[in-house]
This record gives sequence, structure tokens and C-alpha cells, in this order.
Amino acid sequence: MTQTASQRVRRLREPGLLANESRQQFLDLRKEFHDEIEPCCATERFYVDWVAILTWEILRLHRIKAELINGAMFAALTNLLEQVLPAGELFSLKRDTRAEDLARRWFTDDKAMKEVAALLARLGLDEGAVEGEAYRLRAKEIEGLDQMITSKAKGREDALRFIGKLRKNLGDRLRQSSAEKLEENPPPMLVETGAKNGK
Repeated sequence: MTQTASQRVRRLREPGLLANESRQQFLDLRKEFHDEIEPCCATERFYVDWVAILTWEILRLHRIKAELINGAMFAALTNLLEQVLPAGELFSLKRDTRAEDLARRWFTDDKAMKEVAALLARLGLDEGAVEGEAYRLRAKEIEGLDQMITSKAKGREDALRFIGKLRKNLGDRLRQSSAEKLEENPPPMLVETGAKNGK
């Protein structure tokens, strides 16, 4: 399947969108950058588009990071509950099953939420401990995401810096060209009229 020229250009000006991402939201974000930076040439438009794409990807990676932690919450809570449930059930399948059942219900059942809060309080913990455990469970993946976020943020800053440098160079060229034009074509001299000279 061959692509049209407009499809190839669109591929360069837009990121590959995931199934749950909105093309319109990306276009709105890109428009905000264009409205703010007001690119004046094709090169600036390219870099402004690149800044929008990198920003979109940074936002995506932050969403993925949050979802990794959210996705690990059940396992994290189960791990903590297995540590805090009564010692008489320590090595039994019953304790593990109870921990999983309580963890599952914690997401939707107020009574289970209160029971979990009471159990965690025995260890001096609260819901923040569940988030911490979820983070620990996904630490390797999160570290990789953080590296990607840092890399994309650096690329974004480089693109913004390049736009600034491009504009400075353009400003310098325009000043030089303007000065040359003024030297080549000096402004007309004003002729003094007799009235001003007292005549």
C-alpha cells in the first residue's frame, strides 16, 4: 500500500498515536505551540512540530508510568496483607487466599477498605505504603521510562534552543541586510525651506 504525499508529511508532523489517544487532542496541543511560538519558515515549523511530538510523547510516558503503578496496586496490597495478617495463618494457603480476596475487595468495598486500613495501621502503614510497594514492584520498568522521559525532554529542549538560535541568526541577518540596504540607498535628505531659514 503506497502512501500519498500528504500522508508522508502527516507522519512527519504527528506522532504515531496509540489506540486510546486522540488525534484531535494532539492537533490541539500542536496548535497551541504554533500559536505561542509563531514559526515563520518551514524550518521553524518543523522544529515546532518536533517540540509538540516530543511533548506528546513525554505526556504519554508519564501516563504509562502512572498506569504501571496502578496496575501493580493489587499485587502490592496482597504482598503487604500477607505480611500483616495474623501469624497463625502465616504459612497457610488460607492466609494467601484471604490476602488476595481482601486486596481484590479493597478496590470497590468500603468495608474492605476500612479493614485494610486497620491491618496496615498495625505496622504503622497507610495507603501510601501500597503505592510504595507498587512502585517497588515496577521499579525497573519505571527506571526505563524515566530514562526515556529524560531523553525526550532533552531533545525537546534542544529543539527549542535551536528555534531560538535560528531566530537570533535570522534577526542578525535581517539587521545586516537592513544596514546594507540603508548604506546602498541612504534616506533622502530633507531640504530646508526658506520659511525655516527665516526667509
